[in-house]
Amino acid sequence: MQHEFDVLAHYAMDTFLETFELPANGKNNDLIGVRGKHRKYILKRHTSATYATADSIHYEARLLQYLAASDLPFAVPLLLRNRSGDIITETSRGIFSLTPFFDGRRLNAKSGHDVMLLGAAVGQLQTVLARHPAEKCDKPAGRALFTALLDFSAPHINPLMLTPSGIGLSAWDADLDDLFAWWRHHMAQVQTFVEQVYPQLPHQICHNDITPHNVLVENGQIVAILDFEFMTVAARALDVAMVLRMTMRTWENPQPIETAQHFFEGYQRWITLTDAEMSALPMLINLRAALPIIWWLGRQQAYDTIPTLMTYYRNLTRWFADNERLFLEQARA
Repeated sequence: MQHEFDVLAHYAMDTFLETFELPANGKNNDLIGVRGKHRKYILKRHTSATYATADSIHYEARLLQYLAASDLPFAVPLLLRNRSGDIITETSRGIFSLTPFFDGRRLNAKSGHDVMLLGAAVGQLQTVLARHPAEKCDKPAGRALFTALLDFSAPHINPLMLTPSGIGLSAWDADLDDLFAWWRHHMAQVQTFVEQVYPQLPHQICHNDITPHNVLVENGQIVAILDFEFMTVAARALDVAMVLRMTMRTWENPQPIETAQHFFEGYQRWITLTDAEMSALPMLINLRAALPIIWWLGRQQAYDTIPTLMTYYRNLTRWFADNERLFLEQARA
């Protein structure tokens, strides 16, 4: 921890007293809770592939400053400036930033009221981001998953043509062979959708990773949205698809369509998706479920988790095969 406290010495807010355990840690970056004399902070070491350069962090910071200056009713994690006036601190161990720690509980995806609040918050966030001219906010060169979509992976791996042996798994497991064959067949359909339908959908700057984990609630209201690492131009409805995937939770929720209705009750106070966006939602939810698999391939580690992710994904596609018509009817109601 000595190195982290040396990093904190670059900041002049107040005395840093101790670290504390965060409610949840990040999967892509190293996060440390730090208690100061008057408030708490999060120290972040930027290790994600999305932060290819310091410019990537400055890009995110500019958009966060834009959001903070808007009329949003919830907070976003502004990067605080160090003694030199910079928002990042570079050391031999990497690039660090410091943000305020926000109190609040994680959004409860099982609560219809929470999901309705989330729908409204997503609508408000997208409304504000839509005012920002996207052409002035190109994400710096690097590994931007929501720009590359299916092309984001390790250079030596074609994510659309995966085989177990290609990522170091058993080549003699019949169940694995069947799962990976399903993946290749299904991803051919997804690729067609990405090439032909996805580009025609309305695009704007999006958060791209709104999950219950990244939303804080207090006193019946959303008080903060966190983790803007993947913020870039994408299909507006893909942002909606991510929220629906992580709140409908078809693998455990007995009433996922009712959950979607709660989301749209809040969201449609701000935005009404086009007919093309609504029709594309099932495939967008499928696409959004495939992207974490491609993301893990791009990290070139933990390939043994890929079959588990694929199994969840296959179960999702089976649910939509049985329920797509009812889902779309109720979502449009």
